[in-house]
Amino acid sequence: MIDPEQRRERMTRNLARHVGTSLAERITAFAHTGVEMCTNSDIGEPLGISRFGGDALLPPGTGWPYDYKHPEIPLEPAMVVDLAVVGPMHPDGLLPHHGVLNFFAKSGYSCGAKVMHADPATAVTTSPPEGVQRHAEEALNGRTVLTAPGDEDLERLAPDLAQELEDLELSGQLNYAHKSIAESDSGDPKKDERFFGHLMGGFPSWQQATMFHGTEKAHLLLELSGGNRHFDFGGPSNSLYIVIKEQDLRAGDFDKAYGATQCR
Repeated sequence: MIDPEQRRERMTRNLARHVGTSLAERITAFAHTGVEMCTNSDIGEPLGISRFGGDALLPPGTGWPYDYKHPEIPLEPAMVVDLAVVGPMHPDGLLPHHGVLNFFAKSGYSCGAKVMHADPATAVTTSPPEGVQRHAEEALNGRTVLTAPGDEDLERLAPDLAQELEDLELSGQLNYAHKSIAESDSGDPKKDERFFGHLMGGFPSWQQATMFHGTEKAHLLLELSGGNRHFDFGGPSNSLYIVIKEQDLRAGDFDKAYGATQCR
């Protein structure tokens, strides 16, 4: 297992081959840890009672969630994440270290998404309404990864640094996006592109968006990858990004989380 400092050193080393040590160190300073999750038992470690699909674990007396844009359409249960395990793996975030998060989604271009926090000791195992797809239950495994900000996030974090990178790309010195280089194992995204599981926390892999909304910063609760046998968000390379504003995350108000469908 690579510790966080070794991971950061590798990210800096990968970037330095393309942009020089000074720029590489400045980019890496903004990197954040996330938790990558998938159902492949060869990837990472078991994440407690975390699982993809199956039934939801809802607080007593809670009704099933519906698409906010189409209130007549119930959402599908996507996954349950055990915060007692995943929370401590996410040192850069503000996730609680207790309970579970239920994630609900809907295939297609709809941004329908919902997040519900529950205590496993009192939660009620709830099956989706009739006619709603119940995905086969599969245990989730995970590992920590270090993620770099994309172009638009970097523009908000450090405009001067973003401009320097843009000048390098225009001159042909930077062959790939800096985020892809930073997150690959060898520094060559063509040879070992970062494994795309479902990402919780860190910087998402979207291409045309930012985690900033005006002066407010949002946090990634879940990047739910599409193009698999479970969900299709309008294209094989599309994902559903479930985000929450920082003030709502600090307050534990997961009801205010919202979804955005974009190409990664």
